[in-house]
Amino acid sequence: MNKKINIDALTFKTLYSDYKPFLAPILTILGCIMLFLIVILPQLNEFLRSQTAVTEERRKLGVLQNNLSTLERLSDKELESQLALVSSALPSGKNFEAIINALSYSANVSGTILGNFDFAVGSLTEAPAEIQKFPSLEIDINLSGDATVVSSFLQTLNKTLPISRVVKIGINPGSANIKLAFYYKPFPPPGFNENAVISPVGEEGLFLIKELEAYNNPSTQPLPTFENLVSSEAAVEN
Repeated sequence: MNKKINIDALTFKTLYSDYKPFLAPILTILGCIMLFLIVILPQLNEFLRSQTAVTEERRKLGVLQNNLSTLERLSDKELESQLALVSSALPSGKNFEAIINALSYSANVSGTILGNFDFAVGSLTEAPAEIQKFPSLEIDINLSGDATVVSSFLQTLNKTLPISRVVKIGINPGSANIKLAFYYKPFPPPGFNENAVISPVGEEGLFLIKELEAYNNPSTQPLPTFENLVSSEAAVEN
């Protein structure tokens, strides 16, 4: 037993003597590796995360600066006018007053008498696919007049704000029953998104606004009477 222990001790001393010059470099390398793993690597990861955060903050700052520049170039008066116009075309809610104004305007222009009417919530499933995303308010109205008068009423209403669609029409001798759908679209909930890019109204939007400007807007003008329209047309002809 003692002999074996002596042999092992002798072997250890021999190995120690042979590899003693290499112990210091090996320990140094191991210490460097431990230092890298414990200290340097976490600091490096933290540095990379901070650089990513700095890049992201710079991007957000660039977006805010561009948005500010865009807002400074826009005209508040022009924006308010455009918003009022598109809101008249597609209100943010059930605007009963605007609907009644449009019906009264169209009736006065066409020379028909607007009878009883009844409001009801519109059905989206019956609407065309491109407008199913907009809720609607349906109204049944009765008109007095022949087919020509009713056609004139619908043509006028088709160019009058707010936007509407004929759902159903029934013609009787001297009268007509029409179901109309007036569309609206609620505003999205308010909120701030620092990543949102503010863009001015594009060409397609400006074209649509220009087209809406040609529509009748009874909410911003007095309702005409059929007699005044006839007198004006006679004066123009003379």
